[in-house]
Amino acid sequence: MTVAVRAFDAVLRDLDNVVRFCDFSALTAPERASGLAEGLTASVAYAPEPGLPLLLGRIGVDE
Repeated sequence: MTVAVRAFDAVLRDLDNVVRFCDFSALTAPERASGLAEGLTASVAYAPEPGLPLLLGRIGVDE
């Protein structure tokens, strides 16, 4: 019997079943230049608070 070698154990998907990968490396230099911690921009932009009400239907697209 041959054992398959896998590069990953799971696939994480967004609620709309789209696999997403975002390369935020272009933000590193501007964050450093501004005195911000690396990764802060992405953590704020993708925090659950801004998008969660829309995903749950509590607000519409216009809001």
